[in-house]
Amino acid sequence: HLLFLFLLSALFFLLNNIFSGNRNLVIEFSTGTWCVFCPFGVIVADSILVTYPNTVVIGYHSGGNDPFAIFPGSGIFSMMGYQASPTACINRQNHPGNGGVYPYMTYAMWSARTALLYNTSPLTVIDVVITSKNYNAATRELTAAVNSTAIQNLTGQYKIHFIIAEDNII
Repeated sequence: HLLFLFLLSALFFLLNNIFSGNRNLVIEFSTGTWCVFCPFGVIVADSILVTYPNTVVIGYHSGGNDPFAIFPGSGIFSMMGYQASPTACINRQNHPGNGGVYPYMTYAMWSARTALLYNTSPLTVIDVVITSKNYNAATRELTAAVNSTAIQNLTGQYKIHFIIAEDNII
């Protein structure tokens, strides 16, 4: 529950502060305290934030006895196609063209993919505004009203995901 709250608060920050005009990517990556290579993923994510400070970076802990794997992450891991750590999806997309054998992005691919997406599609196609929000600490309930407006004609189905995130827990 705590991770869910953490992820939703990060997305609320995103929606309140940066969803009008410029596009901002969401990088979701798998990690774990048990993972030898995962610190490299964090280093790459931190360097992306230096270049693109409005990027939202979310690390999902998993595996064995990881003390931070406190959410039902197997569903997210399956949905994202994570088969190793640290790997990522950017804007809920696996690496295009890697095929079924290697569909995810290793940390060495994150910077180039992020730059490509920001450079080829720098503007968002929707405007999302939180018109009201309230958190009740006694009940641990968060309520919000959200309005979204298409900035251009859109085809297909668009979805808004809300994630509550937590940071700096150590």
